[in-house]
Amino acid sequence: MPLKHHLIKKSLIWVLVILTAACSEMQTFANESWTLVELLQKRERIDNVLETIEVRNCGVVESKTVECSAGTSNELNVSLGGSFGRGFSGSIEASVSTGLGIGRDSGESLDLPSPPDGVVYRYTVNKKYRVLIGDVLARSSAGREKTTGYTYHASCSLRIESVTTLTCAEADRPEPTQPPPVEVWATDSKLPRDMIKQRWDEGYHITNLIYGDGIWAAVFSQRTNYTYQVLVTGSEFPKDVIEQKWDEGSRVMDLAYGDSVWAVILSKGTGYTAQEWATRSEFPQDVIKQGWDEGYYITDLAYGNGVWAVVLSQGTGYTSQEWISRSEFPQDVIKQGWDEGYYITDLAYGDGVWAVILSQGPGYTAQAWATRSEFPHDVIRQGRDEGYSITELAYGNGAWAVVISK
Repeated sequence: MPLKHHLIKKSLIWVLVILTAACSEMQTFANESWTLVELLQKRERIDNVLETIEVRNCGVVESKTVECSAGTSNELNVSLGGSFGRGFSGSIEASVSTGLGIGRDSGESLDLPSPPDGVVYRYTVNKKYRVLIGDVLARSSAGREKTTGYTYHASCSLRIESVTTLTCAEADRPEPTQPPPVEVWATDSKLPRDMIKQRWDEGYHITNLIYGDGIWAAVFSQRTNYTYQVLVTGSEFPKDVIEQKWDEGSRVMDLAYGDSVWAVILSKGTGYTAQEWATRSEFPQDVIKQGWDEGYYITDLAYGNGVWAVVLSQGTGYTSQEWISRSEFPQDVIKQGWDEGYYITDLAYGDGVWAVILSQGPGYTAQAWATRSEFPHDVIRQGRDEGYSITELAYGNGAWAVVISK
């Protein structure tokens, strides 16, 4: 089947009708009350949250207590508008409560020792959470049913990781002003729309957006040539909006699917001179081959809602490209590609396989990758210290995969 080059213009009236209908549906959805009726899937991860706390004895002796909360319904976050007890109107069937262990209050508190006179203790405290994630079936007061994602802080523990001893004068000395980092990242159980807007206002642009293990992860950079960005979301692949934004000069630079939502980032200033997209229920090797024959290269690939979505572009600077799909992460093929002058330019997981795109000509001089069972904060921080940037991020088969390049 030939690739469709989507250049059809939609009228403003049609766009307004769609947006009005979507807003009306969202308003109806928000006004309904929901009951969680069946636990469909349950996985577990460990989150470590480090917090720095000062306890002072500079004329007045301070005493501080650190607390963490888990095991109650307030710690259950669902993708229907908030968390129980914090803006979410809903109830939970007994089978769901039992399956998650709701009601087994397992919060902790930790008293931090006070320092002697004239001294400040600066504590680094690790709040370790056992988090349950997965899908649950919800039923509305109107009788509608929806499968939605959840995260639940089932238990937590506290541990002092380190203590730094300072004089009061040292603690009060202002820290040297540091320039803002050129690259930052964030994770959230919900699509981080507010964070994205904040980073845009600070002069950052999104370079990666991915969903995995019950969380959204976004990477932002100030080292791009982008002049404008927009986030488009929808339960269906947003082809009409993509075509509209193409007409306005924007190009797709990232695709993601998670929590029953497609998220597409479109940017101006990508350098792409032409672009096409396609979706297939099977891995789109026919689309890729035809695109290559017509001078296009893969610039993004994602899997969601039972389909592969591929974006191919001209004006990439690539001179050659290959793709690999394996059930296990294809580290041997990546090594071979590096030896032949190829670099990873895209990475995705779907339908039981890892898909890796290797290209010549992306402008990189060095590259590394790593996989972790938890979000790879350590790899990202170490890479940043060594001058690397995050260029690809994916989650699949119980592991995060990160690619850093320079």
